[in-house]
Amino acid sequence: MSFLYPLALAAATLVAIPITIHLLRRQTDRRVPFPALRYLQRAERKHARSLRVRDLLLLLVRVGVLLLIAAAAAGPLVGRGGARDHEPVDVAIILDNSASNARPVGNQTAFDLLRERVRVTLSAAGPADRFWLYQTVGPPLALATTATEAGRALENAQLTDGVARLRDAVIAAARGLPADRLREVHLLSDLQASNFPRVSEANPDDEVALVVMSGLTLDTSNGLVGTAQLASGLNIPIGAQSDVVASALWFPGASGGAIPADSTVLRLEIDGTTRGAAAVGWGDEAVFRVPSLEPATHGGRFEIEPSGLRADDARYFSFRVVDPPAAMWTGPDGSFVGIALETLRAGGRVASGDGGVRIYEAGDGQPLAPTGNGYRTVILVPPADPLALPRFNQLLTRISVPWALLPDEARGDLELRDPGAVPGLGEIRIESRYLMTPSGGVEDSVLLATTDGEPWLVRGRANGHLYLLLASPLVESAGSLPGSAAMIPFIETVILRWGLDAGWPATDFEAGISMTLPSGSDSVVTPGRRAVRVDGGAPFTPLRAGLYRLHYEEEGQPQNLTFAVNVPAAESDLTPLAPTDLAELFPDREVVTAGPDVSAWESAIYRNRRGRDVAPWLVGAIILLALAEIALASPAPLADRWETPA
Repeated sequence: MSFLYPLALAAATLVAIPITIHLLRRQTDRRVPFPALRYLQRAERKHARSLRVRDLLLLLVRVGVLLLIAAAAAGPLVGRGGARDHEPVDVAIILDNSASNARPVGNQTAFDLLRERVRVTLSAAGPADRFWLYQTVGPPLALATTATEAGRALENAQLTDGVARLRDAVIAAARGLPADRLREVHLLSDLQASNFPRVSEANPDDEVALVVMSGLTLDTSNGLVGTAQLASGLNIPIGAQSDVVASALWFPGASGGAIPADSTVLRLEIDGTTRGAAAVGWGDEAVFRVPSLEPATHGGRFEIEPSGLRADDARYFSFRVVDPPAAMWTGPDGSFVGIALETLRAGGRVASGDGGVRIYEAGDGQPLAPTGNGYRTVILVPPADPLALPRFNQLLTRISVPWALLPDEARGDLELRDPGAVPGLGEIRIESRYLMTPSGGVEDSVLLATTDGEPWLVRGRANGHLYLLLASPLVESAGSLPGSAAMIPFIETVILRWGLDAGWPATDFEAGISMTLPSGSDSVVTPGRRAVRVDGGAPFTPLRAGLYRLHYEEEGQPQNLTFAVNVPAAESDLTPLAPTDLAELFPDREVVTAGPDVSAWESAIYRNRRGRDVAPWLVGAIILLALAEIALASPAPLADRWETPA
């Protein structure tokens, strides 16, 4: 037992008053001989014993009342108490609204159940408690508010298709709590293992207790659309044939079972119209032909039959149908680059003329600047002869490209890192290259790099032009690319995918991850057809997977383009984290897990409890004793106190 106000127990010394009065009470009657009083004396002797018992009871009742009043005033607390019987505390609540919590639990989703448990936490709060309410995807809902205000903010929580970073969320939430009060972090999640990256750094604010809801029974097997890739890149020349490839993948989840033997139906939609369907086995790919479309940006969607997590049963992509870009080449005779360009021109993939892409391949007798006027993009290929490298670097300086190439003394068999952008590029070997050295601050994109981390193809802007710079000459002595089947797709990718734009429209955006919108943007139409005002160059975070429509202005002309947002890959693996792993992830923090039912959750939260307040029961006992005191102190009827003389 403990007391809220122990000094109030000093009031118990008041019991000395009735005891003293009882002990000091003396007989004040004066004896007067009177023969008729013998009858009264006889009655008094008969009732003396009962009167002494009543006086003793009256004393005990009055002492008991004073003791109970003192105890009730001290605020007695007994046992651990319920969820409401706790010290004032600051609580950071982390509500997991990532895609995996859309799975059903009975007749509701996991997200709905998690939100109900947050309400349980808030309903047991006291007036001195403060709350920080976070979503794993999206901005905070409430900061340092009362339970009532946090409850109102909870109504704005919404399920998203984003990914949760649960370990980072716990550390950030604990760090955000003031250190001058008791603190707790409540994590309400499906505890997806992929949301807890294994890292070795220490956990700050280790003294903050972590209460985790666990025990959700969810289906962990999951089928999804794994890829959606255009064979010819994001820009398709009008009239040219192009294919799009998609695959169906299977995650067995916690069961670890085998891949199902039955197939699923993979459907393709483009601009809302079904363009094809095929039965594919799990782990297999299907190839679909892109129909002839008008020049514009277009949105596509692959979908499989419902399987596990619904959000990743569809995968979105976007592409642009364009007029064949004009491409001109300047370089030495017999160049593989020139041959590849002529092949693309014959196939209708590129056109002749200025105003588009200019390819400059350095060689003997070449000018010190790309020829032609009005080009938008220049592709720069270094010379095969290292002695011509200073001249090439002068060209880079003249056109404001912030890079310089230096001879690389080492020669060997290098591969390109992450070469999946071009079919067959993973088979290519680089025999020689130049080292690319930035001059000043460079924010260029490294499109391709060798396996040792050195950039091999970079892209940036200089003097209003887009440029692409290679680190190797495209000759057979420098590597296997020029004489391989990948040469023509490589040049096509450089021109159509990387040479026409700086990454828009894009298909690799993920829900819940911030992106930077192109300059001139003014609004985005979401998949739910809601228009959102935006600022060009500002960050934008899409919360749902789907096709978005961006409105922007370029060179004074209004433009529209479609971009695709998908569920992050980490959300598709629904394998849960083992409860014992939580202690390993937070080794120096008190971690308490509680089952999903309400009573278990109430028992786990609010760790610093004061015990159950028994003062109301004491007040009731005081009232009963007071009534007893009134009854004992009341004079008895004369008929009960005196006997009629015989």
